[in-house]
Amino acid sequence: MRFLNILTPLLFIILLFASCEEEIDLNLKSDAPRLVVDGIITTDTMAHRVRLTTTGSYFENKPMPGVSGASVSISDGYETIYLEESADSPGDYFTPENYYGRQNHLYTLTITNAEVDGRGGEVVYTASSFLPPIVPMDSIRVDYFGLWDIWRVFLYGQDPPDVKNFYWFRLKINDWWHSSEYKYSAFSDDTFFDGNYADGVWLFWFESEDEYNLVPGDELMVEVWMVDEPFFEFIRGAYIETEYRSPIFSGPPANVPGNISNGALGIFSASSVVRLYTTNTISRE
Repeated sequence: MRFLNILTPLLFIILLFASCEEEIDLNLKSDAPRLVVDGIITTDTMAHRVRLTTTGSYFENKPMPGVSGASVSISDGYETIYLEESADSPGDYFTPENYYGRQNHLYTLTITNAEVDGRGGEVVYTASSFLPPIVPMDSIRVDYFGLWDIWRVFLYGQDPPDVKNFYWFRLKINDWWHSSEYKYSAFSDDTFFDGNYADGVWLFWFESEDEYNLVPGDELMVEVWMVDEPFFEFIRGAYIETEYRSPIFSGPPANVPGNISNGALGIFSASSVVRLYTTNTISRE
């Protein structure tokens, strides 16, 4: 009986707390929209693009519309060009088709009349990027590692001494871009190999069953980008935010660091690019 006298009030307390319910209204009001810039020029001769959009609600799972009607220019201190907005893709602004970036030049992007949150003509957005010199690399090599059933891609080349270099690598196999997203690319600075020869640095790997099974004759191409530090940090941030994140142990998502002034998000980069090619001669079987 004494046991029942103790158990009865305990059960009552447990049931009381278990039945409590409180409604919580979350304030999910979005902040005022901000300009988002995605602009890259390289040493390639082509029509380079600067795309302007705005931020949107986290729960709007759709692309943000382009910002149309802005004035967009790029200058290297010697020449200033004005980009033309695409008639078919609002928010996309292009350089002339014969435009290319010059090594060791500082480029400045200027954006005016961008209609964002009703402040079209009030804010001038700028960003600067130094276009690094080309670092010629020797070659790439591909092999098949049977123990893990993966293909690997290696890089060979000399890093210049006494210069801080930042590299970004992208892989293409035939007509398929393995590095279609930042999380599938590779990046590194030369902190631990400044002035040394990269004698077979492991850049990429991919599973033969799930991703791409190479056969003899397949063409592989690696783009080697020489970038400045702000773009390198942008790539690193984009990689962190787009790779797999544990819902328990990962921190909250955050904006990727950029270099656009006046509270805008995104990146403007001037980069030099070289491409290395190889043909696969190995059969997986």
